[in-house]
Amino acid sequence: MRMHPTPPTEVLSHDRRSEAGTPERAATPRPSGPGGGMVLPKPAVKKIRGPKLVLLWAALIALSWVVVIGAGYGLYRMAGGLF
Repeated sequence: MRMHPTPPTEVLSHDRRSEAGTPERAATPRPSGPGGGMVLPKPAVKKIRGPKLVLLWAALIALSWVVVIGAGYGLYRMAGGLF
């Protein structure tokens, strides 16, 4: 059985506008990376601003210092146990 090649289908990178002005979606899904698939709209992200952002950064910096000091103390105790 001999198969005929199918003609290429058009893949739209943007929405098309119909004559009425409403967007029309492409008939074929646009690839979104490895594996392809539909491209979904990204949800709106509320940004953190002002004092909340400063407080978040201060908390992250303090937490990172706690981790560094804790790791340093652990290494100090481990080295002290070996000698």
